[in-house]
Amino acid sequence: MPILKCKTHIEVYEHRAYAKDSHELSGRGNKKYLTKFISHNILNEVKPKKIDKIVDIGCGDGTLLKIINGNTKTAIGVLPTKAEITRIGLDIKNTDNVNLFQGTAQCTSIKPNIADIVICNGVLMYVGNEEIDLALKEMARITKKGGKVFLGEIPSIDEYKHKEF
Repeated sequence: MPILKCKTHIEVYEHRAYAKDSHELSGRGNKKYLTKFISHNILNEVKPKKIDKIVDIGCGDGTLLKIINGNTKTAIGVLPTKAEITRIGLDIKNTDNVNLFQGTAQCTSIKPNIADIVICNGVLMYVGNEEIDLALKEMARITKKGGKVFLGEIPSIDEYKHKEF
């Protein structure tokens, strides 16, 4: 495997978009079970309704979007590079209510007051300190009055390992 020098995390994920397994975009390596587990936990927390519009900023490999497909009015995934959008678009191409936008946590390019629920999971740790304020303002801008914003976990922590099934 070649060593690539990337200046930003966005460049890292752009390269991951070309990996054999699109799950590389989740940031959790080969732990697909963990990505599904966390996505279900997020949805249990935010409790989306059939009429809701959900925005997932930094939607990774699109797992959460695939899980909620058909169970909400609209689901929007935001990814920073065209390569990621192309890759995830192939995985969710047969969905009617899922859309992908190119953007970042600081600038989603989404209309104001559109989202009932905004999810930003495992993204803010990659945003510089000076840009955190911009990211939070952007989330507030796209969230409807009375909407929910979910700020999530760090992908390198295995929330699954202490669970007994």
